[in-house]
Amino acid sequence: MNRKNLLSTVLFFFFIASLIGQSGKKSFNQEDFDQYKIDENVYNFWWYKNDNIWFPKGDTIPYLVDDREYKGLINYGLKFSLVERRNLNYVENFEMYKLKIEIEYCKVSLKDSVVNIKGIVKGGWSNNTIWGYKKRENNVDVFIGKNKDTTKFKYLNHLFKPEKITTTYKDEKINDHILLDTFPAKYIHSYAHFRTEPGTDRTFKIKSKIDNNSVLIFGLTNTYAEIYEIGKLVFSDKKNRRRKKLINKDDFSYPKVIIRNNIHRNENYNIHQKKKSNYHKITEKAENYIVLRQYGKAKPEYDRFLDGSEYVFARDMHNAVRCAIKARDYNTAIVWCKKLVSKGVPLTYFEDKIFTTLKKKPVWMEFLTNYSSLYDQFKKGLNQNLITGIQKLVEEDQKYYIKNSKGEINSLDLANKTEEIDQQFIKLIKKEGFPTEEKIGLRTDTDGHLIFESPSYFVLLVHSYQTKSNKQKEIKELFEGNKVFYDTYRSNLGVFKKSGMTCLQIYKGNLYNNKTCGANLGAIQKMKFKFNNEYNFIIDTGEFTIIPYEKNSEEEDEKFIRDNFNFVTKLTDDWFFYE
Repeated sequence: MNRKNLLSTVLFFFFIASLIGQSGKKSFNQEDFDQYKIDENVYNFWWYKNDNIWFPKGDTIPYLVDDREYKGLINYGLKFSLVERRNLNYVENFEMYKLKIEIEYCKVSLKDSVVNIKGIVKGGWSNNTIWGYKKRENNVDVFIGKNKDTTKFKYLNHLFKPEKITTTYKDEKINDHILLDTFPAKYIHSYAHFRTEPGTDRTFKIKSKIDNNSVLIFGLTNTYAEIYEIGKLVFSDKKNRRRKKLINKDDFSYPKVIIRNNIHRNENYNIHQKKKSNYHKITEKAENYIVLRQYGKAKPEYDRFLDGSEYVFARDMHNAVRCAIKARDYNTAIVWCKKLVSKGVPLTYFEDKIFTTLKKKPVWMEFLTNYSSLYDQFKKGLNQNLITGIQKLVEEDQKYYIKNSKGEINSLDLANKTEEIDQQFIKLIKKEGFPTEEKIGLRTDTDGHLIFESPSYFVLLVHSYQTKSNKQKEIKELFEGNKVFYDTYRSNLGVFKKSGMTCLQIYKGNLYNNKTCGANLGAIQKMKFKFNNEYNFIIDTGEFTIIPYEKNSEEEDEKFIRDNFNFVTKLTDDWFFYE
């Protein structure tokens, strides 16, 4: 070999050596990739090919969008209602999932700067996840290319057919897409595109040319993008290679809720919650003691109502008498017994075993002697016109809702009928007075042992809301104006306003918690107590939804539960307690 050829060969090997020195190695592992991961838990993946509703027509570029401050549609001023006037309860939840990238191997051809990578993508949302009314593929998009900072506009393309649903934005009707917000973003360009296989473990195998500025991106809608600076990983000098950083793979519990029931988790929840009165602060404190079975501490809380300065609901008297008995204050227990009779509890109410000890005391015989006169006094205060009127309206309401469920009348006719019933209900109350517990009595079970938490006319309030009745505002004002006599704070009308999208759900007597909700241990403890306390205390557990058991949809319902909820505990063997 002549000197010239020898020099060329030496130079060539020096060139190869320099490349090897730049990369440090020809292959890379998971640990190497983790050192070059950037922008964790920041960017959502938007691409028109994923049927993303936020894209105006013609925008075909894939984006990484930081939409963590997205407020939710109704919080931008959007409202939806059915043309036929039946209320449309628009409930929006926005959750972000997390991917886990497992690199099986990464090999680089230094001759042509081509990278070969094989691995698995885990995590994200399940391919059983329901998006609207259809399921979507969960293949993860993989890019090797470049990205550049930009801003991304969030549009609302018209989601619903205008002949069926009316959409308003800041109280003006719209029929076209509108701009809602602007977010910081990156757009992906000069890329090679790949897709993983679908499923739980999504395998991928990619091959692409790279340079110093190349990035490797894994994107799935509603999932934080995983981004690696693969160019810097491969071509950086060994001495400049990043030190390994600590990566906490479980830094969040996923899915991470951004918006639940139209409320942004970063907002101050107090502005969305009902204002708690001093009365309800006292009853809540007492019930917290009851759940802990500290009846002696709960009793003095209820005793604060004995001075007569507050209107006391029967459900709280029901708890108060039990706490007094458990605390062995039998004289106070008799006082609560008398007050319960003034609400209309029958003598059978006192057959509950909690009263066994009280019945052995001399004060009980005195109470029995006076029971008839006390009950007669209650009956004199009843308004029979109000009772009969409400009963007829509830029966009429039920008749038409049964017809609607059978397909005998349409939703528009049902809405019109509901409005007629609302008008009659308002007229009845204005004429006969507000339906207090003293005027219409209590709703109890057939034996009179158990007091129901909601009055019989509650169904009228629910249907008025659901059909978006024109009389709804007047009814709301009527009840808000009489909230001393109607417990609006503990009314579960909020469950219907959220279309049943509550964290806690009951199915087949079992309690489940939505996977997107944190474990509210206090609410769960109250639910356990509510359904399993031997003295039948009435406990306010907050909002929960009961999924009725239907034989023909049992398989579908059970799949829905498995996919979306975590089992908490068994509550009851009675699947039909709600009927």
